Amino acid sequence: MAFFLLFGVRYFLVLLLCGNAFAFSLLGPAEPWQTRELGYNVSGMEVGAPKNIGEEYRWNIPVITYGFDRSFVDYFGAPGIRAVDDAVRILNEVPRADQITLTNYTFDSRRVNYPALDLDLVDLKSTTLSLLLRQYGLAPAESSVWMLRGREVLTNGSGGAVTNYLVVTRNFDPTSYGPSAYVNVGRYTYEIFEWGNPPIAAAVDFPADPNSSLYGFSSVSYFTEHGDAFMPYRATYLTGFTGDDVGGIRYLLNEGNVNHEPLPSGVRAASTNALVAEALRPGRGKLTWEKITEAWQTQSGWNKTVRFTDSYYDDGVLKSQEVERTMTRPDIVFSAADLGLVTNSINPVPYKMTGPKFRRSSVLADAAGPGIMEPGIEIVFGMLGKTMANVAPQNTEQSGIRLARWGSFDHTTNAPVAYPVITFGAPTVEVALTGSTAGAQSVQWTVRGVAEQRVRIQVSGDLANWAELETVTLTNGTHRFSTANNADNSRFLRVVRVQ
Repeated sequence: MAFFLLFGVRYFLVLLLCGNAFAFSLLGPAEPWQTRELGYNVSGMEVGAPKNIGEEYRWNIPVITYGFDRSFVDYFGAPGIRAVDDAVRILNEVPRADQITLTNYTFDSRRVNYPALDLDLVDLKSTTLSLLLRQYGLAPAESSVWMLRGREVLTNGSGGAVTNYLVVTRNFDPTSYGPSAYVNVGRYTYEIFEWGNPPIAAAVDFPADPNSSLYGFSSVSYFTEHGDAFMPYRATYLTGFTGDDVGGIRYLLNEGNVNHEPLPSGVRAASTNALVAEALRPGRGKLTWEKITEAWQTQSGWNKTVRFTDSYYDDGVLKSQEVERTMTRPDIVFSAADLGLVTNSINPVPYKMTGPKFRRSSVLADAAGPGIMEPGIEIVFGMLGKTMANVAPQNTEQSGIRLARWGSFDHTTNAPVAYPVITFGAPTVEVALTGSTAGAQSVQWTVRGVAEQRVRIQVSGDLANWAELETVTLTNGTHRFSTANNADNSRFLRVVRVQ
């Protein structure tokens, strides 16, 4: 994959010259020629490669579910859950494809929180939003404008070697669908570099105008392009999508974009009719993201069946069928772990995710695309904490370099949140009696604990035998309920934290 140098473009000047210059890049499985030697997946952290127009991969189910496992909840706590929820909210707020107007979106949604800069924080919400665009089917735009397609080494007349390159564009205008050298009205050019032994070559993209106000990047899709370096994005947070990003979403989900696609694995007919598994299918128009609570991992045998309408073409006629699928875990699961080090470095790996589960119809088995995304994704954030890097011969704490860590921050004056956030603690219970007469009284209970803490509420009449009353999540750190006080005045209650 091509790399991107940190320069920029005066977008107001370009805007006058070229009007609405948006573009997007598509993501799919790497093709045989997209090798490390040509600059693809050099970091080892990429989950696909840029595709040509018409070779896109997308979701063709209407609802994508997500959830958090215990490792994420324990490390990031309620603030981390809110950060992911805020990223998902931005996705859910994107209108249907046929209602998206590119000019309603900014050219640059980046902002800086200076207290977060002092703490070396990288925004969890913004990182999540960019990673979810990968799962949507969009590649990082700025590094996909110019890319190497081929390289040949020839011997010249004097016995020396010369190298020739074939350069292609994998960035596309969302109106004409033609190749585009623009990202959010900034035009990009390239220079080819080679390094290493054996050599690695790459077409390095950079703005054509070096006097940029769009310093570094502008699209949300690019925010996680260089996650291993983790340097340019400290204290930067994203307020939402740019026109470039929603242009890609509009293309993928447009109902006029008809592709030969299979249904995801596990989808079955919801009636006695035979399932039409592979067919020409239009874009879904809109995807909805839905959170699944802890029940999927705390209840044995948890499952959720979802029914939806699938549209397809049969001899040019648009038809539909009722289908359903059963989940035993969310489609995308967020977790946390110590991810080790980036290869040949002392930099900690900030995140990993399973690549989008790409799949093509059987009739397109040998094609580069199009195809679909399937459920079964895990996004793992590294437990970075507070870390230092010492580069020889500087081996003291005072000479160490502070590395970035996860945080949450925004435009408000609220202090940034630095992770980890401790989520354990013993819940407490408050009791009050209400009612005008003894016979009509009820007991009002208030359970207080840590936000997002999962607890079991149990009752007993003798302090020996306990019965389960309910299992709840302390969404805002509290839970209130009442019990009648007319049948058992010796009623006892206890709260047990769910591990």
